[in-house]
Amino acid sequence: MLKIYNASNILEAELIAAILREHDIPSYCQNAPGNVVAHEVYGFGIYGFDVYVDEEHFEKAIEILHLDK
Repeated sequence: MLKIYNASNILEAELIAAILREHDIPSYCQNAPGNVVAHEVYGFGIYGFDVYVDEEHFEKAIEILHLDK
């Protein structure tokens, strides 16, 4: 799995993952490494949340999310 996106919160990460799944690209979200929960509120860590996709879908996911610009 490769990291494709770092979202500022869990809601943004889940939205990105849902968009990818709509295009048949398996994805999942995870706390960014070293993340500390801000103000003890789950979903809002200081390092955000990473979205991952399989390597075989990486290029297509970049196109879908318009990250190639």
